[in-house]
Amino acid sequence: YAKNVLEVHLPVSLRQYKQLALDENAKSKAKVEFYMVQGKSKSTWSGHVIRSSAALDESTNQLSIISNIDENEKYKIKIGQFVRAKIYGQVYDDVYVVPRSAVRQGKEILLLKNVKDDEGEVSIQPVELVRTEGNKSIIKTTVEDDARLIITPMPLAQAGLKIRIKNDKNAEEEKTAAEQAKTQNNKAS
Repeated sequence: YAKNVLEVHLPVSLRQYKQLALDENAKSKAKVEFYMVQGKSKSTWSGHVIRSSAALDESTNQLSIISNIDENEKYKIKIGQFVRAKIYGQVYDDVYVVPRSAVRQGKEILLLKNVKDDEGEVSIQPVELVRTEGNKSIIKTTVEDDARLIITPMPLAQAGLKIRIKNDKNAEEEKTAAEQAKTQNNKAS
């Protein structure tokens, strides 16, 4: 074993691998931060992705990315020791994180434009779906400053459809009226 450089195999899913945006030789030089907790102390060090394995692991369906840890003499990491790693993937500019349900068929969102007196018109905006994480989608698109994202599912909405906004003031008034009606019903019973 080399004394000054140590290689670490990092298993990742295919989806995670795509997010790293490695070039053909898997030498993106993606930064990796390693850490290990032993009792109350935490050791950290850094490295870079240097290559990836050519085949998937048959039992886990994951791919190993190989990273190095520089200056191993300084950290005294033992061969076979387990560490945790944070791999820094591709950075996206000008993206939006929106509820997953707001993206229609993975290719468009609905926006509300030309809002006046709590009424506006629907606009359909194409998007590039970067990725999804849980109930959130990361999209890339251009949006005008005055446009509002529509998160209410509207599968049949067409561009130009006029809709009314239910603002917080109206919602609060309706909630108060409903609570008063409930109180009166409870008193009557």
